[in-house]
Amino acid sequence: MISIISAACLFPSGPSLPLADIASRLQFSLVRKHPLCVDHCGARVKASYFPEIVYELPEARFRELTRQVLSELLERQPELETSAPHRVWVLLPSLSRPGMTAGTVSAVKNIIQESTTWDASNIYVLHGGPAEITTVLETIAADKSQKGRVVEVLLAVDSWQPAPSLMWLDKQNLLHNALRRFRDYERPNPYGRVPSEGAAALVLT
Repeated sequence: MISIISAACLFPSGPSLPLADIASRLQFSLVRKHPLCVDHCGARVKASYFPEIVYELPEARFRELTRQVLSELLERQPELETSAPHRVWVLLPSLSRPGMTAGTVSAVKNIIQESTTWDASNIYVLHGGPAEITTVLETIAADKSQKGRVVEVLLAVDSWQPAPSLMWLDKQNLLHNALRRFRDYERPNPYGRVPSEGAAALVLT
């Protein structure tokens, strides 16, 4: 059986789950107009993002999201400062997504090494979604029966804010609230995805 020792999260409602809960209860809007990107009708794209990194390139954006969530995780679980996990699993978007590059992957791996003392930990990068998380958990469970209790860290970092990603959503008609011209009228798309970003971390054993 896999146990969760600690967790951390980071998304635009705040740096922690309690703040996210407060934002939800107060119905605080987490969606704002993007300062750089417009849809194909020329209207500003609405997204949920961190304004501090809205102008960053994908490599710097993913790097900062990773650094911030690791900082919160180490604050919650200071033992990880001196005791490195057996493995670090990193879940990132597919490289086929516009805006994702091999440089982004390298930036995430580098900031993990710079922000921690986990030099001895193996870092495994996976691309995808829930299916990959299931694979990681199954791997950890299988290894646990052979190696006993070891500490593993699972990181997930994602952002739809890079301009190529937003443009792809708009082109595929998957960008929520983007304007669509219909019979000489512009109507907002009621469906699709509200582009956001964030990071999460779990310490497992």
